[in-house]
Amino acid sequence: MRVVRNLAFGMGLALLAFALAFAIITYGPRHYTVSHSHFAEEAVWNGNDLFVTVRSGGIARSEFKGASHAPLLSAVFGMTAGNDFAALPSDLTVFHYAGGEVQKDTLAGRFIQAVPSDDALYFVVTDQSKQRKIFTWDESHLVAITGPTSDKLLKSADDQADTEDDEAAPTLPQGWHRSSLYAGRSGLRTIDVPLQTAKATIKIEQPKVDAKVHVFPTAIVTLEASTLDAPVQISGGEFNGTKDITAAEFAAYREQDPSPRFHRSPARAALTLSEYLIYLLIPFSPLLVSLFSIIRLKSKLLANLPETASFPNALPEQFGALDRNRLDELTRALENLGFKQLVDYTMVSSMAVPIPGFGRLMVNERSSCYAEINQAFPPRKKPIEMACSFTTRCENGWVVSTGARKFNGGSWIMRLPQSVWRCKPGLDPVSLFQAHQQQCTELTSDLGVRTMPATSASEYFRGVQSRMQQRRTAVRAKLVPTILFEYYAFTFRPRLEWKGDWPKEAAKRSSFSAKAARA
Repeated sequence: MRVVRNLAFGMGLALLAFALAFAIITYGPRHYTVSHSHFAEEAVWNGNDLFVTVRSGGIARSEFKGASHAPLLSAVFGMTAGNDFAALPSDLTVFHYAGGEVQKDTLAGRFIQAVPSDDALYFVVTDQSKQRKIFTWDESHLVAITGPTSDKLLKSADDQADTEDDEAAPTLPQGWHRSSLYAGRSGLRTIDVPLQTAKATIKIEQPKVDAKVHVFPTAIVTLEASTLDAPVQISGGEFNGTKDITAAEFAAYREQDPSPRFHRSPARAALTLSEYLIYLLIPFSPLLVSLFSIIRLKSKLLANLPETASFPNALPEQFGALDRNRLDELTRALENLGFKQLVDYTMVSSMAVPIPGFGRLMVNERSSCYAEINQAFPPRKKPIEMACSFTTRCENGWVVSTGARKFNGGSWIMRLPQSVWRCKPGLDPVSLFQAHQQQCTELTSDLGVRTMPATSASEYFRGVQSRMQQRRTAVRAKLVPTILFEYYAFTFRPRLEWKGDWPKEAAKRSSFSAKAARA
């Protein structure tokens, strides 16, 4: 009799949890937002043709109102289909000018690479199925290249991509030039483009924004030329950032998602959510929830490691909590060390819980070193203290980083064998830079590799995106017990340095040198 009573109680508890979960998912109030990334990217030209590209993309999200104030509840909804997102189609608009009228056309694809060749500029488009096609300009629009010519160009594009990965400043074919469309620190910049048919000028202006508003316009880019009756607007300050949308607008975005996810029915989603609710209702539920969280730990980590990211231009005025005095102080200190500013930016990514942030990227070409000043603003928490760090790329994929901000257990789990880092809390920028140079000297000496030149923001961001993918691969390959062990081992004994495979590779090189000397 007791067994029957307990069984009936359990079934009643399960039905109650299912009904509550179904009501929450079906009738719960939702908050809909869309994050846009729209920015003029770069100009590429030779003596005959000028191409200006504008890149667009974004993510639409559907979340339960108030869930963001409870991280555990937000994570539960995200795993049970309560929260949803849809990727906006990514495209690249290409403007072409050759002395006559300005023409434009648009390419859609997951990844688009502009590849200058001796005779023309080609665009390698990778779609959602990872199929690649090549397009080039033909009189008034972009046309696809097929046949043997396409195979030859794809090989050339791969060779250029390999060159960009191995060298900081890839060599362009003779006669070709490339420039990013960043407005610069003054907010106004011009690029003179001498063509055989006319002299063109690209004007880039960053409009002023209200610091209280969490959206910002892209740079206003116009093209002026002696053959044009009036300046042609390439980018007109389109919306960037995040804004609220309606349920109907979110549904429309989801219909346009180029890689739609599987969406559970409300009943099936409620069944999954009810399991969580049962854990909260039955005795000893905290222990059960903890066990389940451990099982799902890897999926949670991967959800907050972005698969894709873009780095649109940003202004300090966009971030009300930004430590402007510290930003100016660190900028001056780095400029005194020979660094020059490349770009101010923020990051738009596919993270499950996005964290707004501001970064200023600087470069010292003589020292082959990048410097980054950044500050993040976690939701409902105090802003993370602004700090600077230094990064240098070396041959064979080695990357050396030095910073003043302490690492945490999550960073330790995602460490990579060829990404060497060292933390020096409390050091001023001058001392920190000296420590970084010393570490680079030690690594290059021990491994017999050279540092790679540092020149452009696009090269730096390609490295950031590459390491994002490497970290996802590293976390995916680890077992949950290994992740837990590494996390708590770091918690009890924090590390200030990670050398990865450096000692092992140095020992191999030393052993090889010794054998060669004996021979």
